[in-house]
Amino acid sequence: GRSDAGAAAEASAPLVGRASHLQALRDALAATARGQAVTMHVHGPSGTGKSALVRAFLEEVAASEPRPVILSGRCYERESVPYKALDPVVDSLSRFLIGLPDDQARVLMPRDLWALARVFPVMQTIADALHGHNPAATVLDQVELRRRAFAALRDLLGRLADRRRVIITIDDLQWADADSAALLEGLLRPPGAPALLLLTSFRSEEIEHQPFLRELLAATDGLARRELPVGPLSEAETRRLVLDLIGDPVAAQPFVHRIIRESAGSPFLAEQLARYVSHEPGVAATGISLAEMLDAQIRPLPPEARALLDLLAIAAYPIRPALAFAAAGLHGDERPLIKRLRAAKLVRITAGSEQLELYHDRIRETLAARVAVLQRPGIHAALAEALVTAGQADPERLYVHYHAAGQIPQAMDAAIAAATKAAAALAFDQAAQFYHHALALAPKAPITAIDRTRALLEEGLADALANGGRCQPAAAAYQRAAAFHTGSKALDLNRLAAEQLLVSGHVDEGRAVLQGVLAQVGMKLAPSPRRALLSLIARRLQLKLHGMRYQLRPEAEVPAADLLRIDICSVVSRGLSMNDNIRAADFQA
Repeated sequence: GRSDAGAAAEASAPLVGRASHLQALRDALAATARGQAVTMHVHGPSGTGKSALVRAFLEEVAASEPRPVILSGRCYERESVPYKALDPVVDSLSRFLIGLPDDQARVLMPRDLWALARVFPVMQTIADALHGHNPAATVLDQVELRRRAFAALRDLLGRLADRRRVIITIDDLQWADADSAALLEGLLRPPGAPALLLLTSFRSEEIEHQPFLRELLAATDGLARRELPVGPLSEAETRRLVLDLIGDPVAAQPFVHRIIRESAGSPFLAEQLARYVSHEPGVAATGISLAEMLDAQIRPLPPEARALLDLLAIAAYPIRPALAFAAAGLHGDERPLIKRLRAAKLVRITAGSEQLELYHDRIRETLAARVAVLQRPGIHAALAEALVTAGQADPERLYVHYHAAGQIPQAMDAAIAAATKAAAALAFDQAAQFYHHALALAPKAPITAIDRTRALLEEGLADALANGGRCQPAAAAYQRAAAFHTGSKALDLNRLAAEQLLVSGHVDEGRAVLQGVLAQVGMKLAPSPRRALLSLIARRLQLKLHGMRYQLRPEAEVPAADLLRIDICSVVSRGLSMNDNIRAADFQA
């Protein structure tokens, strides 16, 4: 655990000028006690104290009775685990459940806990401990499996919220992925949403670049979905903050006006400037940039401090201290240096996970910008090597580092592993992204491997896009995959392409693909509605005479050609049912 001295060294600046914001958060939590699900979106420019506001609120409610269940998460720009906005939240949830007596945990378990464990493997420990039934093999449809997993998480949180106050916090939501956005939307969709408080925070600068953030804010109604803008501090509030930080009004007097002007209402910059001028006698605050302040703080530190800070800045996610030390090429005991960096408020230890990260994103971005371009590939290569050596080689992180280091074959292998992992977790959007990454790197492989690898990757991409509801790109990927094959495999992939086009309303394109598929199995579309009607009448008469009797046989005993014809008829029937119901009924018959 963290020492009191370490915690004190990382204590935040006083919270100034946010009384009304804190009250808005209290009101949102109070609404959940009345059975209402509330989402609060806290947003503002970087450095305006969004995280400090949320942290102060959580510290306040954590000390109240009855104590709430607080499930916290944060998104990182270069983190790409499936459902990255919810992954740390579910980790927190699993730790909470493990700490409960079995009888209390069992009443919280949703019926489809096994499906939730498929999406979030950390929940498998809970399922095993409580002897959960696992009928996953009976659910063949990936979209239905994901729907059941999402519903299971909603059910679990609902049962928990019936018994305890529940707060979910997600910081830096601007870096979330589409799969996380879909899960979040489903969790609190009325009616019957869990009566909990979902507290998100994100940078207002990213709203115009992230459509899902605009959609979140557009859906706010002031009741179930609320927003809380966090703007710059006023001059009076900045003055109070600076005086609180420096502690001596007389000593602060020469700097107050300049800090107010230079910080422009940013609590983060006001804090940095106040600490800088109070520790650097004779320095003027006017015109001092954050980069210059950081240089002044780093200059008296040992040379290895710069190497460690550069590594953390380029990594852009928390790292275990020993691993960070090794990746930076440093040796010996890392604790003394990390203690000095924490005291200087350059780094911090993340609560709960004991991992190291830079103190603020503005510090990380400033330091990263000062790392020479030619130096960055070496840092990424060292991080990849350290992760593999330490056995913490998540394929998503390895892809980022291998790719940035220019190690293309390794990057391609990591992208394939990440795509496979995301597909297994039913994170369809992320799976598609990593299949795209792998395909972009595949031409660097030997020519004999390209066709085989690209065929598998295109098919995997097509499945991910289809499961994610992106039908037209999925059809194109199925057709590209089909081009690598001949015979029944090519036919089946083109059938899938036609299905995606037809069900998404691209009827003319779907028919064009379908004509080629039908021709290869000795079938065809009726050339006119009249001919289709006559064919339908004849098939219906044949069914009337023959009846619906059949002998149930294992799939392995049915000729593959017959199974393919059945699948093709099913595709045509479903795909044309909305706009050509006579031909659809003909193929159904």
